[in-house]
Amino acid sequence: MSSKVLIGTNVLTAVDSAIYCNHINFYCLLARNRDIKLVHCAPGRMAIDRMRNMCAKVALESDCTHILFLDDDVMVQPGTIESLIETDLDIVMAHTYIRGYPYHPMSFKRKEGPTGRYDLEHFDDVIEKSEKGVARCEAVGFSCCLIKTWLFKELDPPYFVTTPNSTEDVYFCLRCKNDIQGSMIVDEAGNWHPEGKEVKIGVDLRVPTGHLLDRQPVSMFNVDTLKRIHEETDGANKDKIKEVEAEKSNRANNYLKEVEALQ
Repeated sequence: MSSKVLIGTNVLTAVDSAIYCNHINFYCLLARNRDIKLVHCAPGRMAIDRMRNMCAKVALESDCTHILFLDDDVMVQPGTIESLIETDLDIVMAHTYIRGYPYHPMSFKRKEGPTGRYDLEHFDDVIEKSEKGVARCEAVGFSCCLIKTWLFKELDPPYFVTTPNSTEDVYFCLRCKNDIQGSMIVDEAGNWHPEGKEVKIGVDLRVPTGHLLDRQPVSMFNVDTLKRIHEETDGANKDKIKEVEAEKSNRANNYLKEVEALQ
């Protein structure tokens, strides 16, 4: 079955050269797939929730079956879209880590609070909980995420909203769970079912991304910390560094002896 996918990328200023080359390769290989038609939307310097709402509008007007949100700081593998489509989930993220210590996965599972409140926590054990490379969860980030457009037809815009307590991607996931699926009810056999249409959210670990880290400047505010980190690292590897330097010196001396022998 053919798919029509809108790829939305929010380009703030410029794209890193490594990301640019990766995305060019990704598009060139994707263009060979005759079962997938592409629409591209890349507005410049726009608030992320506004950009995602624009992409949703364009996708619906273009009769797209899916949206792939692909950020301009994420490296992707060939076959990513094909793998995400194959999961048949309504919202599915290519496994991505948050680009900051302690590098949690950008996926979330349900956590029951002491008052029974609906809370989320990082899905740190997503790899262990996955089955055949796919894991179901409650919410995901949209750095590299495929969404079926039928979800937008069930909701009133704006679909994405950044709030003081939530990013626009988690907001959308929870809104789909609440407004489309509703709460879960149990039947006479003890099986749980959604009140409305089930919204399936998950992570595809078969096509993990690479999340580009920021280039860090050195300044009076962090110079002491940077020195300490490098000194500790150099101290831990001091013996290894000496071995490498000695080996390099031996190679140089042996080379000079061979040259002298030929003269």
